Amino acid sequence: MIYLYKLITLLLWVPIVLHSASELDWVTVCNQQTCRCKWVSGQKTAECISSGLTSIPKNLSNEMQVLDLSNNKILEMNKDAFREVGLINLHKLIARSCSIELVDKDAFRGLEILIELDLSDNNIHVLHPATFRDPFRLRKIYLNHNLIQRLRNGLFNNMSFLQTVELNACLITDIEPKTFYNVTKFNSLELNGNQLTNIKAEVLESVPSLINLEITNNPWRCDCKLRPFMNLVMNKNLYFKTASCAEPPRLLNKLWGDIKPDDFACQPVIQYPAQSSTFQLDDDELMTIGCKIYGEPMPSVQWVFNNRPISNYSHGDYKFTVYESVDNTMAKWINLTVSRSRLIGKSEFKCIAQNPAGLEERKITVIVQVLGKHKCLFCHGSSNKSILGGSVSMKESLPIIIGLVAGIFIIILLLIVCCLCCYRRRPGGSGVLSKKSHANGFSNGDVPNHHNHVTSLVSEPSEQQKSLLAVVNPVQKPPRRYESSPTGTEMTELKRNLLDETSVSVHTYELNNKFSMRSESNIYF
Repeated sequence: MIYLYKLITLLLWVPIVLHSASELDWVTVCNQQTCRCKWVSGQKTAECISSGLTSIPKNLSNEMQVLDLSNNKILEMNKDAFREVGLINLHKLIARSCSIELVDKDAFRGLEILIELDLSDNNIHVLHPATFRDPFRLRKIYLNHNLIQRLRNGLFNNMSFLQTVELNACLITDIEPKTFYNVTKFNSLELNGNQLTNIKAEVLESVPSLINLEITNNPWRCDCKLRPFMNLVMNKNLYFKTASCAEPPRLLNKLWGDIKPDDFACQPVIQYPAQSSTFQLDDDELMTIGCKIYGEPMPSVQWVFNNRPISNYSHGDYKFTVYESVDNTMAKWINLTVSRSRLIGKSEFKCIAQNPAGLEERKITVIVQVLGKHKCLFCHGSSNKSILGGSVSMKESLPIIIGLVAGIFIIILLLIVCCLCCYRRRPGGSGVLSKKSHANGFSNGDVPNHHNHVTSLVSEPSEQQKSLLAVVNPVQKPPRRYESSPTGTEMTELKRNLLDETSVSVHTYELNNKFSMRSESNIYF
């Protein structure tokens, strides 16, 4: 019996001894790798912090559950990096500040029971969508302070145990809509301190269990594109109170909770017509101008005619009708119809759209031309061209036309007056006698010889002058009778003859003047 008791006692000690030997084995091997192995919270833990490692340590016990590789220089996590060294039972992997730049999509293959992964403070640029496909039991992932710019579709898909993801202080600018999909227990997402300006609402629509969202210190552009995401955040009562706007300037540094939903607006866009458009039409045409507008919220629209707002009303020669319609692109058409139009020449219309984000306007020039025998003065093609080569309307060209006509008329009138003056100043008339007098060699102050003077004054009238004299004075004077006195002298008889001849000469001179005047009157008429 004594021997039997000793045998049983020995058999009971065998497992204890074997366990102690194995326990001594994983600790001994761990210490040979410059790592410290110990039990922490009931888990076998290998602390390899600041050990100068450049790769995953080998010869560690495959029973290791926690591995801390912080502050080493492991630049890459290659394919099957942990399965090749037998570390397939890890529950927790920590690799902070290891200068990791590349993580292969199969680096964590074989770690099917991994629960927590911390890769913070590294230089990781890209994460392949299949990176976390094998460690599908992950509950917590920490990727803070990396250089990740984009989260791609499928990165956190079908991870039914995932609860927390932290991506603080990265360079993330874009999160694709299907980044988080089929993550039924996912409840906390931290995206503080990134470069996010917008997130699509679809990113969180498939995450019904989310209860904590941190998105502070991002340059949010608070416009209509962000409004669906903001509405979703508010409807889910997620934590967003410290999120503030960086754009537009009117909302700078304002907290989301202090902004009305309609203030998350996009500035109106006028898609048609183009800026500074010009149209031509006939004066008898019904004029309709369309303005295609898009904006969120939909902007209000105002038509302006010659800097005066217009609406549905009639005024004098104008009748304005404004109506709107919506096409299949959700843009709004605001059409203006002008009937009974007398807008001859150039008129300016403006389409002005405004919402909380701002104002947009389009200037439209309408040139109405009067059509008849002459279609359009100074026109070429579809635009009016002035004689100076610029674009001009009928109203603007009217003063030019009037000025040209008046100038031509004045020039013609001046030419006629100059011709008449030059013609009347030519030599003739009384100048003949003067010239003849000077030709005979005496002037007013000279005393001519009586005989020569009589001879020069008394000239034989021409046949034409005689006939003219007969016509002008048909009554013939009777011949004068002279009786000589006994005491008379020859000088008395000479004086009588001189008087008779002088009267004839003067009468002849008058006839010459009348003839000259009649000739000139015939020329003028």
